[in-house]
Amino acid sequence: MSAAPLGVQGWVDALIQRQLPIFSQTATWVLAKTHGDMTSSHEVTQQILRDAAMTSRLLKVANSWHFNPGGQPIGTVSRAIVVLGFDTIRDICLSIKLMESFVGGAATQHVLPEMVASLQAAAQARELARLAKRGAPEEIYIAALLYRLGALAVLAFGHEIDPVAHAAFVAARSRQDGGEAAEYEALGFDVRLLGDRLNREWRLSEALGEAFHGAPTSPVMTTVRLGHALAAAMAEGSHAAALDDALGQIERQLKLPRQTVRDRALQTRTQASREMEAMGIHVAAVEPLVPAAAVPWPQPDAALLMQVVQELGQLLAEPRPNPNAVLALCMEGMVRAVGLDRAVFALLTSDRRRLRAKHAVGHADDEALRRFDFDAQPLGDAVLARILREGRPRWFGAGGEDLAEGRVSAFLGYSGGKGMVMPLCVGPQPIGLLLADRQPSGRPLDAALFAQFQMLAQQARLGFALLKSG
Repeated sequence: MSAAPLGVQGWVDALIQRQLPIFSQTATWVLAKTHGDMTSSHEVTQQILRDAAMTSRLLKVANSWHFNPGGQPIGTVSRAIVVLGFDTIRDICLSIKLMESFVGGAATQHVLPEMVASLQAAAQARELARLAKRGAPEEIYIAALLYRLGALAVLAFGHEIDPVAHAAFVAARSRQDGGEAAEYEALGFDVRLLGDRLNREWRLSEALGEAFHGAPTSPVMTTVRLGHALAAAMAEGSHAAALDDALGQIERQLKLPRQTVRDRALQTRTQASREMEAMGIHVAAVEPLVPAAAVPWPQPDAALLMQVVQELGQLLAEPRPNPNAVLALCMEGMVRAVGLDRAVFALLTSDRRRLRAKHAVGHADDEALRRFDFDAQPLGDAVLARILREGRPRWFGAGGEDLAEGRVSAFLGYSGGKGMVMPLCVGPQPIGLLLADRQPSGRPLDAALFAQFQMLAQQARLGFALLKSG
């Protein structure tokens, strides 16, 4: 078959022009940040909470039997990170975003087997890295998971971009003699090159780049490719000739005993299947995940609020409470338990002249946060300077006070500016404030919401007070 009219760059351009939502800001951020030793759990928590659908799915997975066999309810993202750890949270978020981006369209029947194969291969590659002590297992997991990124993109969206090439690619993969050569014939280029270009465009993973074009002796390239070979062989059956070939390659290249690898591969395959079941893919029948329901505006949840208060008590009772962890949990509680649309933490600059948004959870877009940059001097945005100076909570809008300053009112989105504010201090010195509102949904605030906002905000104040006393 002749090469498709679109070359690899044409495919890249077409996918980007579609604004392919393969990895939203949430998943990309989590992927980058959870590799760093300096990243704190409250940063990861707040970024995940910016994506309501991600939050809902993550907590559902975290409470599944596989990840939570003890059945102790995990009701907050903060708690999920503590219980499951950064690495697991990152892998879950990445897998969820991968599925949301590719599964569910017209080509799901073609995409899903590739998705399952990639998840299985990632699990096998990570286990091989652990056994051989080659490379960072979690980085190799990411690289193996995304190694077939180009194939996933072609399978999911090729019918829209180039129907002829898509049909040829699907047919090539279904042939018994299908493989990389057949895929090349269908597209006119190596599909891995497409994955490599997308990886560079979206800046996903350095390890993935190494898997695509590293040296033949590279631990990442070797382990990723062996992981894929092992997973494909396991899919043919535990007694298939392909499995013996894969085990032979692993023995020669990684110096690992065949029987050890075989036993561990069987265990890993079962575990990966259970993890996929937890995420909504029924592996045995290769059925797609249940589509995520539209996430409604946050509603008050008394049971969750009680759980948040209990977790806050545990954090504050620690010998050296982490005020950032307390702050993150308070903000999560304001949105997911109290039912406010968004919560914003604004911090005074080092010269104490301006007040700028530092973190936000809920329905807080980046542009709104950039606008939250106010003069905190007495002759500037006077209302903010007064709030910081007086140190007491305020409720602006209907049922509360008026907020006359136009720029602050504009941020809140109402004439009069409906919102709730609590200053935060370290000792007698104000450092910033917490603001929460229902501006995005336009729903009214009431005294009960203000009381619950104050209760959680006071816990954040206590966390910073303990920082000073420690």
